[in-house]
Amino acid sequence: MQPILTYFYQTRQPDSSYALTNKNLGFTRSHHLVISYDRMLTESVRLKLEAYHQWLFEVPVDQTPSYFSMLTTGNDFGPVNRGNLVNGGTGRNYGLELTLEKFFSNNYYFLATILLFNSTYRGSDGVERNTPFNNHYVVNLLTGREFRVGRQGNVLSINWKLTTAGGKYVTPVNRSASATQHQQVDDYNQAFSSQKAAYFRTDLKLGFKINRRRLTHEYALDLQNFTGHQNIFMQAYNPRTNTIGTAYQQGFLPIPFYRLTF
Repeated sequence: MQPILTYFYQTRQPDSSYALTNKNLGFTRSHHLVISYDRMLTESVRLKLEAYHQWLFEVPVDQTPSYFSMLTTGNDFGPVNRGNLVNGGTGRNYGLELTLEKFFSNNYYFLATILLFNSTYRGSDGVERNTPFNNHYVVNLLTGREFRVGRQGNVLSINWKLTTAGGKYVTPVNRSASATQHQQVDDYNQAFSSQKAAYFRTDLKLGFKINRRRLTHEYALDLQNFTGHQNIFMQAYNPRTNTIGTAYQQGFLPIPFYRLTF
């Protein structure tokens, strides 16, 4: 189904009345093909390889030729205000995912996932474009180790995580039209043709657990995005300067932690 608000969108008619022009929209449909290989390399190490291909059809698009497709929704914060939609669009997602995982044993663990993929769609104009979610790759690395300290079984732990992904696709701003109208005007002829910078973040967590007969003290310091990498949160046109302004996601954030367990 489509988002519930889409079915109740009211389109203004020539006689100034309003009509529910999306109420007869049907389902978005798809075919899926998945090939998977899963094997335990040792008692604690698992390897999984998966390839997939998804064909989407009967996707809601505009009646008249345009770039729009419901497959591009969810990219913005607001609802989709679009009427006169028909089930005439298509899309395609395919990729390869590799997972190598070691369950916690011998005081350490790790997890590595690598995803390579492509995500495209066609609106009512028949042009194949990137979806805004077509990052092309996602890499996650996670590992940790514990060290026994002293005779009481105290534990020193180190955990590290890294995530990187290709940037999402956006529609470029038409600078000349935006300057004339003093507001952001997107160039929909080039919809989702501009890719943002890649996402990168790495976290480090240091912990120390003191075990006593009746209680446990746990201290930790979580260093989130400890390299201070600037990842784009959103970009918007500034009519006063005729430039594109950028807001960034969370920078370096140290979080101290203490827990007492009885």
